[in-house]
Amino acid sequence: MNITIRLTKVEVEMLKELQKKDNRYKKGLEVKVKSDLMYDHKQC
Repeated sequence: MNITIRLTKVEVEMLKELQKKDNRYKKGLEVKVKSDLMYDHKQC
C-alpha cells in the first residue's frame, strides 16, 4: 500500500538539500511519516 504525501516544491528542495548533507534526515523523516500515519489511523 502506497500513501502519497504532497509537498510543495520548496519543501521538496529543502528536503533534498538536507538529505545531501546528512542521511539521518532521510531516516528521521521516514520514522516521522510512519508515526504520523499510525496516529492518524488510530483516530479514525
